[in-house]
Amino acid sequence: MRRWIDRQRPESLGGFYELALYCINFYGFNAFSPWFAEQRDWASIASHFAFGAVLACARTAINTDQFTGPDQASDTSPAR
Repeated sequence: MRRWIDRQRPESLGGFYELALYCINFYGFNAFSPWFAEQRDWASIASHFAFGAVLACARTAINTDQFTGPDQASDTSPAR
């Protein structure tokens, strides 16, 4: 399933994950910290979604050959 997720659009998956965290943070913790209710707005929703999307894209880029490439990865092995 991990390969299926990596091939799909990781930015939308990360964005929706952060939207779930937004709901937990701003609605679930409202009982403990009532000032969270004042911070609920579209800017908070958009920033949570954008953070999740960027984080998912960065994770995907790091775990693929986008930084080293398939040819350069074999050149970095130590010489014997």
